[in-house]
Amino acid sequence: LFSATLTVLCQNPIVRASFGEDIILQCQLDPPIDATNMEVRWFRTVNFDIVHLYRNNKDDYRMQNIAYRGRTELSKEDLVTGTISLYLRNVGFTDEGKFICFVVSEREAEESQIEVKVGVLWPWESP
Repeated sequence: LFSATLTVLCQNPIVRASFGEDIILQCQLDPPIDATNMEVRWFRTVNFDIVHLYRNNKDDYRMQNIAYRGRTELSKEDLVTGTISLYLRNVGFTDEGKFICFVVSEREAEESQIEVKVGVLWPWESP
């Protein structure tokens, strides 16, 4: 039996953001298959707070942490090509930390993580 293996690839394991900036947490399915019928769940590693949930072919905001209300987006056009990147607006210091992208298809579930580091102004010099 042939079983396709789905992998979630996140381009940059660490994303640096300036306070108030809009960022993209870039992730892609490999192979790059249509994700419109899958569940895509972005959540925090601390308390497992849901940042963004896409399932049943639509965004589902019922379980989203209120701190992310109106600040997140998944591009529905990009889902067709397996791009499951999260757009996060108006980054604050409470957004610093690890985010997990968890994808559930009919046959399997896979995840990957990205760490967000927030500064007053990036890039800054380290001493």
